[in-house]
Amino acid sequence: MNYAMHYERLMARARNRVLEGYCEHHHVMPQCLGGGNERTNIIELTPEEHYVAHLLLVKMYPGVHGLVVVVVLMAKNLKGSRAYGWVKRRHSEAMRGNKRCVGRRLPQESLRKRSQSLMGRKFSEETRRKISQSAMGHKRCVGRKLSKQTRAKIGAGRRAAWQRSRQA
Repeated sequence: MNYAMHYERLMARARNRVLEGYCEHHHVMPQCLGGGNERTNIIELTPEEHYVAHLLLVKMYPGVHGLVVVVVLMAKNLKGSRAYGWVKRRHSEAMRGNKRCVGRRLPQESLRKRSQSLMGRKFSEETRRKISQSAMGHKRCVGRKLSKQTRAKIGAGRRAAWQRSRQA
């Protein structure tokens, strides 16, 4: 199924109408893919259309963590439905493959407990070698902030992917 085509149709229909009553604002190009808060990037959708738009975005970009999180938050009242199950499974898959730096720090209490549990432990030379080898090539990113330049490169790459998907 061509999810991008359905998404484009939904956005085109929303651009050419005025909603009366309750509506929700939606970023046509999501912020996590490099979209901004410009007027041209924000449209009004009904709640049902908004949910469907985010489902389509997750289908189009299953590996983008931010999109999956939004759908999970939107779907938290869908307990027991097939849609909720699908979203929870997608969220689980996205979390499993999420290797990016999120800047999350552990609470001091957790760090203290972890430190105490390791105090006094003696590792053999072989174990120390294995620990060292397993850590090779892994970036230490807890609490690390990305530079503006790096964020710009990530955004440019995501925007390019977005443009490619719209042309497909």
